[in-house]
Amino acid sequence: MEKIILYCKSYRGDVQGVLKLKNSIEKFNKDNIPFYVSCPLNDRKIFEEVLGTKNYILINDEDIFNLKSNLDGWRSQQIIKSNLHKINITENYLAIDSDCYFIRDFYISDFMAKENVPYTIIHENKEASQYKKLFFGTDFNKGGYVEALNAYREIFDSPYKKLYDYGNAPYIWNCNVWKHFEENYLIPNNMTFETFQINMEHQFRNIRLAMREAVVYGEYVLNTKIIELIPTGPYFKFYNSKEMVEYEKKVGLFDEEKLKSSYIGILYQSKI
Repeated sequence: MEKIILYCKSYRGDVQGVLKLKNSIEKFNKDNIPFYVSCPLNDRKIFEEVLGTKNYILINDEDIFNLKSNLDGWRSQQIIKSNLHKINITENYLAIDSDCYFIRDFYISDFMAKENVPYTIIHENKEASQYKKLFFGTDFNKGGYVEALNAYREIFDSPYKKLYDYGNAPYIWNCNVWKHFEENYLIPNNMTFETFQINMEHQFRNIRLAMREAVVYGEYVLNTKIIELIPTGPYFKFYNSKEMVEYEKKVGLFDEEKLKSSYIGILYQSKI
């Protein structure tokens, strides 16, 4: 079993993004951390055609978790990513989105705080709060993320008040946390991670709660201390709106060379 892997859950519509990610990994992965990609079985051929068959390991989504419900892609990929522990290939993993890519050298030590303890992404997302106010005149503390965070905290009976963010992607996750959550919360409540998330959406439909797997992981670690919580901030610079891109271009921040001192990669959402 690996100590840590890089893992991207994707599908045919994002295969070109995965190719860009793969190329950046080949350039900057100084400790040769294994790179795994999963996709639906029906998409496997196109991934092999575009990515080739070298320098990564391709697995089928269905070998990780068989979805029982008809969820959209954004929600179903959360279920798959959060069940990677079931196939027993690694102790920890960096869950990377298809629209991520690395911009400088990275090492195992970027993700592992100790021999057997990964960092946990946990921070107050003050940049998001500032940009929400600047671009849209809205209050981040009253938005959908905070509503979702408070909903999960209600379920976990969390006593914490600070509004923590457990992302953005990529996320560093420990498989024992997900296993403990399954064995000590999901199974006793006759649920899978899939039905748990669907039930959350139904229970909190008044706020139109959106699934947030990173919040589940972060809140579970925070409340149970299954692993030692050693905090870190986001690994990648996250661009999620054209307003943010235009502003940072205007002030000279939209520059990979400048970003390298703070981040090891960029997450540039394909929708913008």
